[in-house]
Amino acid sequence: MHDHERLRVTLVFDGQGSEIEIERPGRLQTFSYVYSAKTLSADDVIERMIGAAADPEMYLVVTNDLAERHTVEALGAHALSPDDLQSWVTAAERAVTAKLRTRQKQVEADWHRKIEFGE
Repeated sequence: MHDHERLRVTLVFDGQGSEIEIERPGRLQTFSYVYSAKTLSADDVIERMIGAAADPEMYLVVTNDLAERHTVEALGAHALSPDDLQSWVTAAERAVTAKLRTRQKQVEADWHRKIEFGE
């Protein structure tokens, strides 16, 4: 989803430290792990991020917690259940596979044409 849909992805977890911690695996600015401080829940961090956002409708929160989905929607963000996310991931996977098949056919056709016509 991150690559195919060109989305910024932030995974928010309950943390144990005294401060909010942010990790960026692979040093990508568009993919982050955020750990709440032990005094906050992950939901608190998500709600603060959306509340502080200049454009909250750019946020999509995926959670199994129906109350949290309603809260972030009230703040102007979008929300999905994990099942809805899985459906989106499956659709994206199909789209990527179809593009790869089309590209492979094009490459193979070009390769055969070069051999046949000496290009």
